[in-house]
Amino acid sequence: MRAVLSLACWLTAAAAACAGGSAPAAPGPAAPGPAEPVQVALRDLAGKEWVLQSWDADEAAPASPRVTLTYKDDRFSGRSGCNQYFTSVTPGAEPGQLVVGAIASTKMACAQPILAVESRFQQQLGQVTRFALRDGKLALAYAKKDASDGMMLFVVGDTAAPR
Repeated sequence: MRAVLSLACWLTAAAAACAGGSAPAAPGPAAPGPAEPVQVALRDLAGKEWVLQSWDADEAAPASPRVTLTYKDDRFSGRSGCNQYFTSVTPGAEPGQLVVGAIASTKMACAQPILAVESRFQQQLGQVTRFALRDGKLALAYAKKDASDGMMLFVVGDTAAPR
């Protein structure tokens, strides 16, 4: 129930942010605004490498190490710092909801700063409950320890970029 209410609040806040001005709106279907989440199916995420851009709304992720996510065959996989990870992903009961399975990864030795990025990413990914596209970016909403919601944002990566 919390996830449904959070999604409703997420959608309501995005719609409210786009409202404004005193001129009446022209009739007709409304196009999504820049901050409005667009519901997509998990299969729509396939064929792209997504690169972590931010941990949460106001907290940019580091450019290095590069953290990536791909979707294929009901799995998320990618690089979480210096290790490869993978996990099962199942659509939830409502559009935009999902269930992330247990995360497994390789176990290469990493420098402490890289390990900190990796640990944080895997912890947040394991808490993801919703997904959508916002301005062409993949938004993964996750439950924080304080029971509020966070939102990691990913951009489509340049496949020629270093891994």
